[in-house]
Amino acid sequence: MKKELTTVIMVMVDGKVKPLEDLTEEEYSRMLAAMAHRLTESMSDYYAQHPDEVKELAKI
Repeated sequence: MKKELTTVIMVMVDGKVKPLEDLTEEEYSRMLAAMAHRLTESMSDYYAQHPDEVKELAKI
């Protein structure tokens, strides 16, 4: 039986760990911006390697 996930821990840039619910508004905003940046780069890399899929997206 798997344990239920109860707390999400964030590893801060300085190496400290902090529960997600304890992040300040600024820390939370920076985390979301960093996640969006990584997602954008990952998607860009993926589609650069799969141009045929970009063409399929254009059809939608």
